[in-house]
Amino acid sequence: MMVCQSQGDLRRAACVMMDIDKYYDEIARLWPRDAQPPTKEIVDVCLAAVAEHPESSTFWYDLGIIMQRCGDEYGFTRDDYLRCFENSVQHDYANAEAHQELGYVLDVFFDAYGKAESAFRNAIELSAGWESYYGLARVLAQIGKTDEAIACLAEDNCPFYDHCEIERLRSEILDGSWWWEGAGSNA
Repeated sequence: MMVCQSQGDLRRAACVMMDIDKYYDEIARLWPRDAQPPTKEIVDVCLAAVAEHPESSTFWYDLGIIMQRCGDEYGFTRDDYLRCFENSVQHDYANAEAHQELGYVLDVFFDAYGKAESAFRNAIELSAGWESYYGLARVLAQIGKTDEAIACLAEDNCPFYDHCEIERLRSEILDGSWWWEGAGSNA
């Protein structure tokens, strides 16, 4: 297997020539288990998959997740994560997880709360999991809409009302102890 040397290889010929199904299988085989960091091999396979199949929402999503998990090790930046999730959503609007991750990237790395709110709402509309409700409530709380954040996590609005992380966030917002370091104020 040929190893990609940099992210720039994404624009050049693919590092590993495979059909789309083989890429799916190889990514599944190499995907980090538990809390393991991604290997150079999975990074290269994800880059190659996107290079050969740039229309694949799944490959863009996988690449974005792998890039985030790499941290600074391979030189990926928050702009790279953002581009991956934007491309994933562009190629398949129904990819709820891509909307969710786009929301987190916009919130955590860019403080783009309005866009993050929209991404989380799209994810929820597409039946994403508890993380989207959590993300939306975080964003709303960060911009001072605490009543709306609590309403978002209410039993009649959130199918994950009793999830431990949802309960914790709701409790922290209600008692005023919730604080995100990127938020403008704790009030």
